[in-house]
Amino acid sequence: MTRWILAFFLLTGMARAEVNTEILLASKPPRTLAAFGFFEDPSALRPSKGVVGYDITAPLFSDFAEKDRFIYTPEVLDP
Repeated sequence: MTRWILAFFLLTGMARAEVNTEILLASKPPRTLAAFGFFEDPSALRPSKGVVGYDITAPLFSDFAEKDRFIYTPEVLDP
């Protein structure tokens, strides 16, 4: 039984996280930003599928704070 539970967690952990489009398109915002699912691993800033990091050419000064910028690019579905 323990092997089955371990196999389940290993296999589900290998699936790539995806952005929760239902929450993204909902009329009310979620209680936390993590609910959007923009990151597979928020502490490592590893983005989910469709989330792309980018830099700007002329960043504004922000008291020496480092910023990471990301944009979500959803797949376009045929009508």
